[in-house]
Amino acid sequence: HPGGSWPIRVVADWEDGSVSDVEAQLVTDDDGLVSIDGMVVEAVSKGTASVTAKWAGHQDQMVVTILDDNQLRVTVVAAEDGTPIEGVKLKSDDDATPEYTDEMGVAAVVVTTGGPLSVTAYLSGYLPVTIVNTVARDVVIPLRSMEVFTSELGEVAGEVNYDDVPEGAFDDIIVGLAAPSFRTSPLLLNPDDLLAEDRTVDVFGVEANIPSNVYVREVADSYAVPILPGDGAVWTIAGALPIADVTGNLSGADDALALMQEHMDGMVWSWAVASNVESGESVSADLAPDTSLASTFAVDVGDLSLGFNGDEDAFVMVGEVLSEEGMVVTGLGLGTGVVSVSHSGQTFDDSIGSVAAAVVQVDGLGSGGAVCASYVEVDADASAAGAVVLPALPLVADLAGFDPETREFSVVTDPATTIVNVVIEGGDGTLRELYFAGDEQIGVLSNPGFPFGFARTTWSVVGLQLNTETFEGLLSQGDLLMEQLVGDASTSSQLVQDVHP
Repeated sequence: HPGGSWPIRVVADWEDGSVSDVEAQLVTDDDGLVSIDGMVVEAVSKGTASVTAKWAGHQDQMVVTILDDNQLRVTVVAAEDGTPIEGVKLKSDDDATPEYTDEMGVAAVVVTTGGPLSVTAYLSGYLPVTIVNTVARDVVIPLRSMEVFTSELGEVAGEVNYDDVPEGAFDDIIVGLAAPSFRTSPLLLNPDDLLAEDRTVDVFGVEANIPSNVYVREVADSYAVPILPGDGAVWTIAGALPIADVTGNLSGADDALALMQEHMDGMVWSWAVASNVESGESVSADLAPDTSLASTFAVDVGDLSLGFNGDEDAFVMVGEVLSEEGMVVTGLGLGTGVVSVSHSGQTFDDSIGSVAAAVVQVDGLGSGGAVCASYVEVDADASAAGAVVLPALPLVADLAGFDPETREFSVVTDPATTIVNVVIEGGDGTLRELYFAGDEQIGVLSNPGFPFGFARTTWSVVGLQLNTETFEGLLSQGDLLMEQLVGDASTSSQLVQDVHP
């Protein structure tokens, strides 16, 4: 609508396969309909105009339609299959009277401004969704079923064959770590999930708490790994570690990975397929680590971004993406700057690409702090020509404030973040979610019209920087689900924070 303004994004797709934003010259064919100030366009009056971006001898064009009907057209669909949903209640922060979607899932909400506007969709059995501060006036909102959203993880469990694991010194014990393939992307990895729940074991008379996906020969010869339902895989590394370190330093992900990193030259690797994993069920897959991590792969993680303490290590991974099982990690390392990743050299016939990724958590892996991650597709022989350079880590996400009485909130993410999804769990267990663009977003949670424990809430924030899409473009298509968008992403940020008086 007239008065609405928004930043334009111009993206260069380079010959080497990389993608980057560029500062282009913007021009319009009708400055009576739109005005341009640098990289920002403002709607002036009703009509259709084109905006052309020119940069380095190249140009591209977009069409802008400006409406003056004081309506926000909303289509609501089921997130699982895209079918229209009838009877969804819609309210904007401009309109006190709710509207309801028709049999085509469509409703028109009255608006009185061209500026940013928030709109909320409610329906029993689905997570309420609020689109925060959009200038788009034709949007598609996917609603996720409460039942699907709250489904349980599955589990892969099995025994370990140690025949091909090097023995080590007389005071060593063979220890291994098992972890699932990443069905979506390591950009959505929560490092707190790298190690499963603890189990208490007896290590030569010393009682130790060891995660169930860490196994120890003659002490805990089996493992168990949480995994998303569907087809997946488990990868593992194992080697000889000093007994004293095992009994005292395997309580957290940071400790376990750092200890294994110190002894990586003696570690061996393997993997196993885990098919048809069902929610809440366990499938069996035995492991036999047998491939040395003798190769190295150089990955340039760069510096830590604003919001870290400065002494955290990144968990750096290289791996292969399989069509069904997702990313299987074939090499790993710890550090910042240029990290030497110990690698098995394993390749797969059905691999659809090689990737590198880094995940960093404020206060260290497994601390529960905010997480930033970076990801890039790589040539399998890229490391021979020098370090693979990851995209710069984003700024650490921050829930700057939430007032339970006024329901006003402020969430800060990196300005380059394309889309942010927030799932809020109330003190009474009810859920709702928000979508908005990156940078600082200030808004007010609308009253959902049903009980919601605002006084005590848990906020789960996920932000993605996409290579080609924009937030307003995603809204127009209804492409808002993070697990589907992550394939086009280069960096991510995550935050889980409890808020209570």
